[in-house]
Amino acid sequence: MCLSLAVEIFPDTFGYVRVSLTVEIFPNTFGYVGVSLAVEIFPDTFGYVEVSLAVEIIPDTFGYVEVSLAVEIFPDTIGYVGVSLAVEIFPDTFGYVEVSLAVSLTNIFPDKYSLIGYVSLSQYSLAVEIFPDTFGYVLVTLTVKLSPDTFGYVGVSLTVGYVGVCLAVEIFPDTFGYVGVSLDVEIFPDTIGYEWSTFLDQLVIIPIVITGDLNFHLDDKNNSDACKFIETLEDHGLQQHINGPTHIHGHTLDVIITREISSILKNTPVVHDPYLCDKKGNPAGDHMALFAQLRISRPSKYRQTVTYRKYRDINLDDIKNDFVESIPPVVNATEPVDSLVSLYNTNLISDIDKHAPIVSKEITLRPNTEWHTEELRDAKRNCRKAERRMQKTNLTVHQQIHRDACVHANKLLIRCRKEHFSTKGEEAEHDQKQLFRLSKHIMGEKQETILPSHKDEKDLANKFCQFFMNKIEMIRANLSASNKRSITMCDIMKSDEKFNGEHLSSFKPTTITELTKIIQSAPSKHCELDPMPTYLLKSCSNELLPVMTNIVNCSLSESLVPSSFEQAIVRPLLKKPSLDREVFKNYRPVSNLPFLSKVLEKVVSSRLEHHIESNNLHENLQSAYRARHSTETALLRVHHDIVSALDKNSCVVLLMLDLSAAFDVIDHKILLERLNYSFGVSDSVLSWIESYLKDRTQRVAIGTKQSDDLRLQYGVPQGSVLGPKLYCMYSKPVGEICRRHKILYHSYADDTQAYQVIKPEGDWDDLSDRLKACLSQISDWMTSNMLKLNQDKTELIVFAPKHRVKQLSKYELPFDGTFLSDANCVRNLGVFFDKTLSMEQQVSDTGSLEPLVKALHDKAPKYLEELIVPYAAIRTLRSENEGLITKPRDVRTKTYGERRFDRAGASLWNDLPIHLRKEQSLPRFKKGLKTHIFRLAYCDV
Repeated sequence: MCLSLAVEIFPDTFGYVRVSLTVEIFPNTFGYVGVSLAVEIFPDTFGYVEVSLAVEIIPDTFGYVEVSLAVEIFPDTIGYVGVSLAVEIFPDTFGYVEVSLAVSLTNIFPDKYSLIGYVSLSQYSLAVEIFPDTFGYVLVTLTVKLSPDTFGYVGVSLTVGYVGVCLAVEIFPDTFGYVGVSLDVEIFPDTIGYEWSTFLDQLVIIPIVITGDLNFHLDDKNNSDACKFIETLEDHGLQQHINGPTHIHGHTLDVIITREISSILKNTPVVHDPYLCDKKGNPAGDHMALFAQLRISRPSKYRQTVTYRKYRDINLDDIKNDFVESIPPVVNATEPVDSLVSLYNTNLISDIDKHAPIVSKEITLRPNTEWHTEELRDAKRNCRKAERRMQKTNLTVHQQIHRDACVHANKLLIRCRKEHFSTKGEEAEHDQKQLFRLSKHIMGEKQETILPSHKDEKDLANKFCQFFMNKIEMIRANLSASNKRSITMCDIMKSDEKFNGEHLSSFKPTTITELTKIIQSAPSKHCELDPMPTYLLKSCSNELLPVMTNIVNCSLSESLVPSSFEQAIVRPLLKKPSLDREVFKNYRPVSNLPFLSKVLEKVVSSRLEHHIESNNLHENLQSAYRARHSTETALLRVHHDIVSALDKNSCVVLLMLDLSAAFDVIDHKILLERLNYSFGVSDSVLSWIESYLKDRTQRVAIGTKQSDDLRLQYGVPQGSVLGPKLYCMYSKPVGEICRRHKILYHSYADDTQAYQVIKPEGDWDDLSDRLKACLSQISDWMTSNMLKLNQDKTELIVFAPKHRVKQLSKYELPFDGTFLSDANCVRNLGVFFDKTLSMEQQVSDTGSLEPLVKALHDKAPKYLEELIVPYAAIRTLRSENEGLITKPRDVRTKTYGERRFDRAGASLWNDLPIHLRKEQSLPRFKKGLKTHIFRLAYCDV
């Protein structure tokens, strides 16, 4: 049974409401009822609202009822609300009802609306009645209210047994009036009157407009259901306004119902072709549309005063000439670097004020549809023009012209949207962050700042700033209390290896060429601390490079970081959407620094990196913030080690260490001592780093307000270029501790994982002793170096082959007075690892060819390169020049052995065509690989 209905309200502005209902019934078993409802409002910009309901009944046992309701609002810009309800009934007791209600929300409403970021379930109810002797009667009622003062409610009333279904959707009750939808399904004619009457009784005090699709002919005076339907309307003081046929094959199947005394209808409803199109833009639907104008007021548009600069109106040639005139005093100045930076900022701001002064303007906030082109506007304009002519003449030829215009506009709309996002995807082809943002935007996830409830932005900013500072002070205080004896710097450095090479004592000056590469390759981001947007700076880089080069070299020669570069703007970011927005600890600080300060840091970082690589000072198994290293390479190595052990019927114990605010609590004295003692950083370079660390300040920004400045005494600046590298240098001794205890490990920034293989005949007690000793020494080292090991988030898991998992007893490891229990699944750098590495919770592409290509061309970490062995024939063969990889033969099982990086990678690589295996360019390899895979997939097409 399939019923559909289309209603257009205010077609010139509001769009249309589309309703579809699908019901499949197995009368002998009661089967299931499926209902879907779609309402589209403002289709050009806002999208649609979609509601779906599914119910499954098992009549013999009355065992399970499942109801799901989903509402999607403005998918292009806002997101969706999902509500699911599950009811489980146990017939033997008839007294136990289990209800689970889950609400998922993704930034659903626009700015300035009352409901932002969460759904307030102020009312929901459930009722279940069972009469087993009469084949069952199950009544489920679900009502969810979404901020009733603004967005009204979505209500569902469902009866299964003597089957009747009613849905009502209310949108914008205080502004648009009421848009209501009621769907009634007759399965047993004797009960439809009761169900319909009951529904109307519930709406007795509500101003209503009911539209619906019936499954009987309302115009048939001899139809008992039609007579009962009309009689019920009259009993409730309601009037049905449609008198003619509403289906392409005749008969009245669709209705518009209001109260008899209501004046909500401005005109008599009319019926004609709705000109509906499917997703491809083609005509669709066999029901006529019901057109009626309602007396409802449009909501007032929200207006806001904004302050901005018209950067896009700047004439580049004019501002470049002004930069040339204002730059020479700075370039030729011999003043301290602080004065140079101050003069640089002052001159730039002065020139910007001249060409793009600050403007304040009151604007009307409207949804922004980026892909709405001028061609599409013309098509919609022609569509409305044709509609007005059709309504005026009512000629068949003009009706056909209107339909053709609607089809053309719909197809053009689909094409414009597709082309827009395809272009965006091509522009972000090599930028993974932009691709993720684009995909989230297409899926309806709107990036919106979520903050605790507040009345004053500055007050909230000060509270956040103080909270972040107090958190660091508390961690430091607890660590100081944990150090039971006085610890000297010699005690702290005892785990470090003394550097014996040539020290890095001075910086090599930078050049305009070097700065050009750094600036042009940097992301075009800027913050309030920058005198001008980065994209504009890049456009004028030739005029500004001399002064920037001078500032950087003055900083390096003076071993002094300009004070304006030591300021940071911090914005609180909610860690996860599911966390409580009112709790400050659920937010992390995200720092923004001046663009020129990051340029300076990149120059220093390149000198440090050259010194570290030249002296082989890197921790080889630290994969963070290093070229050719990533979370992917780290996971590939750890996964390879684990599956290799499982293939040999061994078990693996993995310990995942977690630190609290690791970057924020670094002790500056210990860091400087370690840089000098272990890394050979001395003299002016060490003085520059000391200047970089000290006297830093931060302030929190909320909206347009900022907190007072607070001085930072510990840590490295988050959001910086140099800070993460300094942390990796600071924590390097952790790897040496693991090696000393013969424990395997891998690190990614502050995420360290230690793991050990135990053979089938191995000694678990010996393993526990070594892990316990290793963990204890790491904990002591952390405490003495003022880093806090987070006991609550440190996890332990034991991996084992599938046939051995049930044989293992629960493993526990003593830690700091408690025990770490063996987990069933852990999240490792964003990937879920379960006990048998089945990857059921995570789709993991362990056989990715990109790391393999990099390993073959010295572009991968050493810990992956050592796993790849190029094929070398024993005697001269043609295959020795075909770029093959040796395929390891020490594989026992397909379940694990075939998933090793060296085995899976070799298999995939050797199956590639020879021209791909010999390709030297990674981008060309990716392009050729894509073509090769498509040919394999569509070889029969």
